[in-house]
Amino acid sequence: MRSELKGTPKEFAINTATMFMNEAITSINGVYGEGYAESNPVLVGAFMQTAATLAVEIVAAHRPAKIR
Repeated sequence: MRSELKGTPKEFAINTATMFMNEAITSINGVYGEGYAESNPVLVGAFMQTAATLAVEIVAAHRPAKIR
């Protein structure tokens, strides 16, 4: 099932980044303890960058090939 983009591209980008950040904080604190993510913003950033990279790769892998 495909999901539809809601809102403007800017809103989509902000919502996606917010989702990645919240997941990063929850995951990191879940592994290392409460407050660890807040004390290690570089780790949060690396998590977000990795999540964004993987999201792009997944979208690219499932994109239909161009018809020539």
